[in-house]
Amino acid sequence: MAKKTLALVERLRALFAHHGLAARIESYSSWFFFHLHNDHPLTALLFYHLRERGIHIQDGFPAS
Repeated sequence: MAKKTLALVERLRALFAHHGLAARIESYSSWFFFHLHNDHPLTALLFYHLRERGIHIQDGFPAS
């Protein structure tokens, strides 16, 4: 599970960098956590977008 999580985190980091977002993603084993900044007006919608695609995550909590 840790390898899948790391692959997801690396893809998300690349996506954030591609779009110039200052958000960071921390990971440890199968856990990851978003450090989001309000530098973009749609940042708060990320969690809704992820849940819609089957990644069940809550704002401000680590995910696995």
